[in-house]
Amino acid sequence: MAGYNELRGLRVKYLSADPANPEDGQVWYNSTTGNLRVQGIGVAAWSSASPLSTGRSYVGDAGIQTAGVFFGGYNGTAYVANTEEYNGSGWSTGGNYPHTVTSANGSGTLTAALGAGGYGPTLGSGSGLNDSNEYDGSSWTAGGTMTDSYYGRAGEGTQTATFVAGGRNPARCKIYRYRRI
Repeated sequence: MAGYNELRGLRVKYLSADPANPEDGQVWYNSTTGNLRVQGIGVAAWSSASPLSTGRSYVGDAGIQTAGVFFGGYNGTAYVANTEEYNGSGWSTGGNYPHTVTSANGSGTLTAALGAGGYGPTLGSGSGLNDSNEYDGSSWTAGGTMTDSYYGRAGEGTQTATFVAGGRNPARCKIYRYRRI
């Protein structure tokens, strides 16, 4: 049968002082202070922030925590084309997306985002968009066109080099790469 060291590793070191340059993950007991210490393991938690100006689901999004953009979506009664920008503490209105759309894929940054595909209410049941649109931080312009129309895709990348994969019809699942030249 395996012993403690084989299952759990070595014993915790007893030191009279904290090490000068501890490594992340290093564990020791400071016998002078009587404290068990760990280096580099932090605690994180979710916190609430200000809500979107227009509450909605199935949005497209791009950016980072302190510079994000949300576009399109469904507000419970209608599809919307709203674009909202987040600066880490609050929302402001951006230029409307060219379509009322849900489930579009978003990639890139707040000032260089790409919205691709999505579901538009005027397309008929089960239809998706095959176009993409580029956002410069204030307005959207037409981008490239995909060969198939899907919605609910996932993907990542930048405005000029991204990919999307999957979609509403798994039997026709394809990966698309977008590179603006």
